[in-house]
Formats: sequence, C-alpha cells, structure tokens
Amino acid sequence: MTPHPRQLPSCPRSVRAPGSSEPGVDRGDVVERHRRSPAWGAALAGLLLVTGCRKPAPRPPPPPVDVGVEVRAAQLQLVGAFHADQKRAALACLRAGLPQLGRKILAVLGDRGHPDFVAAAELAAELGFEDATEALLDAASDAAAPNRAAAMAAANRIQPVPTERLAALLGHADVDLQRVLLAAMVDRSDVPFDAVAPLLAASDATVAKAAATVLPTDLTPEQSTNVARTMFANVDAARIAIEQLAQRPLPELFFVSLLDLLPRESAPVQEAILAAVAGRKNVPLQQPLRELVRDSPAPSVRFAALYCLLAANAADADWLLARSYDLPRPHRVLCAVGLLRARRVEGARLLHDLAFTAVDDDKVDAVALAARQIMSRAADLPLHRGAAAFAAWCELPIVARPEALALPERELRVLAGLPD
Repeated sequence: MTPHPRQLPSCPRSVRAPGSSEPGVDRGDVVERHRRSPAWGAALAGLLLVTGCRKPAPRPPPPPVDVGVEVRAAQLQLVGAFHADQKRAALACLRAGLPQLGRKILAVLGDRGHPDFVAAAELAAELGFEDATEALLDAASDAAAPNRAAAMAAANRIQPVPTERLAALLGHADVDLQRVLLAAMVDRSDVPFDAVAPLLAASDATVAKAAATVLPTDLTPEQSTNVARTMFANVDAARIAIEQLAQRPLPELFFVSLLDLLPRESAPVQEAILAAVAGRKNVPLQQPLRELVRDSPAPSVRFAALYCLLAANAADADWLLARSYDLPRPHRVLCAVGLLRARRVEGARLLHDLAFTAVDDDKVDAVALAARQIMSRAADLPLHRGAAAFAAWCELPIVARPEALALPERELRVLAGLPD
C-alpha cells in the first residue's frame, strides 16, 4: 500500500562524503571542501578560458520596414473598398496622413524598378497627389523604365498632361504606353497630325484604332490623301482602323481616296472600305464598285459593293437586271430590291422566283426566306397566303410598305445567308 503523504520518509539531511568513512556528513560541508580544493580552482579557470570572460554581443537592430509594404497596404485599402461610401472613407483617412504617406510614395516612385511602383502610382492618382506628377512623368519618359504606361496613366489622372508632351513620347513608346498616350488625347483639339498619323500603320490593332480615334478631322487635301493611302501593317489593323475612321467627320476627299485602295487590299479590308463609303455623298462609287460586283472572287465583297451602289442610288435598273442573271442567289435579293425601288415589275418577279420557284416548300433556304419576308413586308401580305397570292401581286406590284425596301445591311446579310 502507498503510505499517506504525511507518513512518507523524509530525505536525509546528511550524506556520506565521497571517500569518507564518516557517516552523516552535511552536504554543504562537502561542497565547501571541493570549492577550497586546488582541483576546483583549476577547473573553474579552464572553464573561463574556454568560454571567455566577456559580455554577450548586443543584438543587431531590426531591419527598417520597407516603405513599399506600407504603400501597398494603403493602396489595398482602396482596392478593398467596394462601395462608394467605403472608398470615400478610405480616401479621407489616407489623405489625413498624406504628409507622411506622401514621402513614402515618393520614395517608391524614386526607384523605377521597385516592385511596388505600380501600386504607388495608382495610390498617388487616387489621392490626387500632385507632388508625384513630375516623378511619374520622369519615369514615363525613361525608355529603360519597366512601368512607363502605368506612370503616364497615373500622371494624367492627377492632372492632364500637356498634349505636346504626350505627342513627344508617341514615337519612342512601347505599345502599352502608346495606348495610354492616345487615350489621353481623346477629345483634345490640339492633337498634332504628324505625331498621330504614322500610328495608323501600327502592327497592333488597338494602337491603330486609337490613332484613328484621335486623328484630327480638319485635314488638308494632302493629309486626307496620305491617310487614305496608309500602308497598314496587317489585315486586322487595317480593318479596325478604317471602321473607326468611317465614324469620324473626315473630308469627302478621304473617302474618295479610300476607293483607290480597293484593288490592292484583301477581302476583309475591301469590305471595311465599302462599309466606310456606303451612303457617302459626292463619292464616285459607280465605276470602281461595278468592277468589284463583276470581278471580285469574294462573294462577301461583291455583296458589299452591290449594297453600296444601292445605298448611294448609283445602280440603275437596267444594270441591276443584267447582273441578276449571273450573280449568286443571295446577291440577286439585292438586285430585286433595287428593281422594286425603281418600280420595275422584274424586281417582284425575281423575288417570287427566289422565294417559291427555285426551292421546294420543304427545303426553304436562307435566300428563299429572305425573299419571302421582303415580299410579305412590301406587299403587306401574310406569308400563309401562299405562292398564288404573291404571284398575283407580282403581276401588278404595288409596294404598300416602302420601308421594307430599306433594310439595313446587317439584316440583309443575315437574311441572305452571308456571314454577319
């Protein structure tokens, strides 16, 4: 049995000293004897020699906190503010400490290769920190700097950068910076033609489109011709730039000069040119577009050229009737529309032939459906009346709804089964 704690034997107060035959010697006396012995002193001296008798070396001070960490943390406060009220509160809090935070922003911007440079630039823009403008512009002007586009975008957000300074960098900028520079020029009236026009030939389609967006519209005759004769870098850039230029109020001479590009360009670019000149007044479309309708190997180009002629009222009825025999079925829909506009009975008969005669009722294709819909709208007859009712209308075609003959190009292309 385990004895009660009060009955446990107590530890002896004395022990027998090593090498002593006397029992009950106190332990403190034994330790004292060893300390006084020569062997104890020698052991202590050896220990001091080994370990040294100096104080421990002081600890090095903790490394300073990188200012980039604090700048990034401040910028993340704004990124994490999803609601407008949250963002306003975060901006107010950061602006209250702007004297100290501004020094940290400038310290990061001073190192153009700093990993938190972009965060510092965005934070400066959000805060409207004008003291950072020159540092940002210097970084954008440095050809060796890795974040030129971010620096210029932030500087322009703080305060609009003068147009001449933007234009000076266009010819020496990478693609990202060119996009930012051109975006900053939008809606400015002092954009220099000589700085922007060369970028129409950029290999990057977004740069070419941006250049077309900011190109001045008050062009001289020489400038209009030069723009129209731009040697585009690739098909995508040419198509997108021409589509954008078509939306600008450029002189008619520009669109006339565009027609000169038709023979040398590929089918997608030809379509873009045709879409740009469609409906333009005082543009001599008849001869070059008639040649395209007759000779182009691309059906989509022939369709676009024919549509342009109809939109400009540059296709006479006799020519349309002659072409309706050798053009593909989708294009004959346009010929029929043009003939009906000229109040020629051949247009109604051509539509009826495309809608009913050339196809079986159980094999209605896109062309037949387009012809039936146009006839139904023009005659104001429901489709369920059948072929006989429309054949009777073709004998004396009265267009009850003229708007049916003014379908937009996109709808005609879809109805005719061409790519949209």
